[in-house]
Amino acid sequence: MIKKFGEDRFWEKQKSQYELIVLAKKIQQDIMDNVKKANPKAESKEINMLFAKKYEELLISQVKN
Repeated sequence: MIKKFGEDRFWEKQKSQYELIVLAKKIQQDIMDNVKKANPKAESKEINMLFAKKYEELLISQVKN
């Protein structure tokens, strides 16, 4: 199946997807760090809720652009 698709093309797509995944993980970690820093006394449930809200806001803002 890879040969039919094109091996070079396949690996280029894989590389691109990997880079996007790594970037998304870094962004998620940055948001989580910022939420924890801004709310040092918050419990984990609140941290997760605030993280989800900030991440959703970021996604929405990027879709609008």
